[in-house]
Amino acid sequence: QSASAEGRPQPAARRGGPDYVPPGWAGKPGPPLAGSEIAIELLVQGEVQKRILLDTEAYDTFLIGRAANCDVSLEGFEPQSSRFHCMLQCKEGSSEIYVYDLKSSHGTMLNGRSILPHTFEPMRIGEQLRFCADKPASCIAVLCAPEDAMPE
Repeated sequence: QSASAEGRPQPAARRGGPDYVPPGWAGKPGPPLAGSEIAIELLVQGEVQKRILLDTEAYDTFLIGRAANCDVSLEGFEPQSSRFHCMLQCKEGSSEIYVYDLKSSHGTMLNGRSILPHTFEPMRIGEQLRFCADKPASCIAVLCAPEDAMPE
């Protein structure tokens, strides 16, 4: 990631990624996610291949896709994903995180259900994303956080 004016890494969405405008409710998450280690784990054939930490203290929007400049790059993990596939969006003061499909070529699945493009769908800790709704996926992405941040 490149550096911003403050010297912090700049997410891809702020570095010329897709045309995406965060909603008015976007912002840093609240408890129990605030201050927690939130990550995406990429699984291939049931094995964790990569764990990517999401810095929710600095950013509230994360780009997922095949392009190398994505916050969560699927290059080498999911060949059917789009360069800019979807966004993860945190909600200000809330424990909610949303997935937003960027009108990807093969669609996005949340827990086995296709989501509509350009629509915010709530995603809970422990839930899974697949990056092709019309074919078997090579990679599964799981939203991870400490146990106390998981739904009851």
